[in-house]
Amino acid sequence: MSWDLKDYVDVPARLKMLADKYPEVRIIEYQPIVKEIAGKTYIEVKVCAWRDPDDKLPAIAFCWEPFPGTTPYTRDSEQMNAATSALGRLVAIMLPGAFAKQASANEVLHRAGPPKQASKFDTPAIDPWADQPTHEQQVQAIVERTSNERKVASANGKATEPQLRMLAMRAKSKGLDSR
Repeated sequence: MSWDLKDYVDVPARLKMLADKYPEVRIIEYQPIVKEIAGKTYIEVKVCAWRDPDDKLPAIAFCWEPFPGTTPYTRDSEQMNAATSALGRLVAIMLPGAFAKQASANEVLHRAGPPKQASKFDTPAIDPWADQPTHEQQVQAIVERTSNERKVASANGKATEPQLRMLAMRAKSKGLDSR
């Protein structure tokens, strides 16, 4: 069996999409915490993101990574894996519907271990996302919705929120009052 990650969007690409949507986003990773639950040790990573300076309700995501890592790929990099996974989850929370699958590629590969060779007796796995639109279709829908929102705002003669933020930033950089 081989891993099909064609719809997977890696964390750096997710972060770029987030920054494109929220140019003033601020992300904080808190100090990792080591927890013991039912005799097992985990490293917990928490990340928060504020969409802009006025955001009153930040998005929050957690990840728990077993310690020590359970495979040669995760051992000695447990905190980094947890941080990357938490960031990937955070962006998925902030951009709902933008990603077909939320687990990180490393999570998929490292939790499962190396791919097994398929035997002629293996039954095909059921894909829980089979009836979902593809990542490209979801991104296209977001682009179209945003474009339509901008067209409606422009037709009313009003500036869009991104335009207002850009004007405020430019005014501030010139030492002008943005009001």
